[in-house]
Amino acid sequence: MSRARTASTSALCLAIALLSQSACTRESDDPDARLPSLDSGRDAPVATTTCRDNGDCDDGFPCTSDTCVVGNVCENRPVDSECPSEQTCVVGRGCVTGMPTDCVDDDDCNDGRRCTGREQCLLGMCRTTEPYLCDDGNACTVDSCGGAADDCVFETICDSGVGGSDAGPVCTPFEASSVYSSTFIVPMAPSQGCATVPTYTASPIAFSIAGGTLTARATGIVMTQSPAPTGADFDLREDRGCAHFRLTGTFACGNQGMAMFTATFDSGCEPCADQSRSVMLLR
Repeated sequence: MSRARTASTSALCLAIALLSQSACTRESDDPDARLPSLDSGRDAPVATTTCRDNGDCDDGFPCTSDTCVVGNVCENRPVDSECPSEQTCVVGRGCVTGMPTDCVDDDDCNDGRRCTGREQCLLGMCRTTEPYLCDDGNACTVDSCGGAADDCVFETICDSGVGGSDAGPVCTPFEASSVYSSTFIVPMAPSQGCATVPTYTASPIAFSIAGGTLTARATGIVMTQSPAPTGADFDLREDRGCAHFRLTGTFACGNQGMAMFTATFDSGCEPCADQSRSVMLLR
């Protein structure tokens, strides 16, 4: 066989091999699988130490799982089951009772868990200032963070169960008596925890009517509207000292609504941060 023909054959084999490799490693067609959470692992255990095997990653705390991951860097994750029942494992601190509260900088507050959000040291105390956000940009899924993997979970809610290609949840007729006595999920729900206001999470939101007043209850928030609306538009509020919450919007269907959630704080509520976010209500 001539050298020219041998070279041509080798080039063809190389091209086929590269194409095969590309086909095997291409990204999943599932939008939930390819979109990362917005937090980008900011609150995950910091992996910086160079390693060759798991033995190089021992941080000296028995309650952490120490592994050498891809890239030859160490990752230390908390394992609560290795602590007494009344304690939790915190990366860099070991078994502690509750979340650490005294701090000098943000590193003192990092509990090593994505889903608990971003912890910061404010006025010498640890506070969760930003939730860990999961958003796949798909209206056919309810996005949350949790589970055994301590990461994003995308639950399909559309009628055909095909994320990314479905038209969305089936629209049911609006009936005030039914809607205003139901509980709605709020994907990407606004939440916050700060020094002077208890932690709140605007999901789920349970509507109810009693004595002519519409009440919307979420974790840490109880908003009301009086008299209760009879149509699809609603405007609920709660004023709690220096904190003010408002949810105003409309129901396009009996099981879908769009609203604007706002949280504003007067002097005396430092270091709480104002929030204003468009949200979807689904049931």
